[in-house]
Amino acid sequence: MSSAAATGTPPAERTSRSARASGSIATSASRVTGACAEPTACAGAAVTSTAATEATSTPGFTRDTVAGKDEREMNTAFVGIGANLGDRERTLRLALRLLGDRDGVTVAAVSSLRETAPVGYRDQPFFLNGAARLETELPPRELLRALLDVERELGRDRSGPRFGPRTVDLDLLLYDGVELDEPGLVVPHPRLHERRFVLEPLVELAPGLVVPGRGPVERLLAELD
Repeated sequence: MSSAAATGTPPAERTSRSARASGSIATSASRVTGACAEPTACAGAAVTSTAATEATSTPGFTRDTVAGKDEREMNTAFVGIGANLGDRERTLRLALRLLGDRDGVTVAAVSSLRETAPVGYRDQPFFLNGAARLETELPPRELLRALLDVERELGRDRSGPRFGPRTVDLDLLLYDGVELDEPGLVVPHPRLHERRFVLEPLVELAPGLVVPGRGPVERLLAELD
């Protein structure tokens, strides 16, 4: 899921459509499991460290339903969110706010977060990972551009090693039932089915979700055991 952590303070009292999807996570040693079904259910929830082979599901952000959805055609997309530099929680919360501020994008629900060991490049800090469900008017290519813009705004630097440390990572995982294989854009995400830290949040957000060409997310997750 690149280098120095994002700095600065988010705009004072900034209001956005996604603000309700970005509740706080309090650090503690207690392990908390389960989904955040109500906006208040995640207040004070913990982020729990895991062994290198395990990703622990921990409620963090509140989950909410789409509000203010109008009659325009909307598409459902799922985005993986992650960070392993700086204040990871703050960065992910800000990324969701910035994404929800963009025209044609509503952050509809956010999974709990889990702390996970790095994959592919081991000599780096653990990640904080989760996923978000978006309702969007943007076609896949424009949505990808929006994700990359938010990454850049938060200081993402892609000059480091592949799979190396990064301030923030926003991956387009799924876009309705669309399958695309274009330069710079592959949907579903080509490694989605291999990653527990991606499948667990998807199962949490949409248990009956089917990955085009792969099958139900619950079965894909079970096959990793």
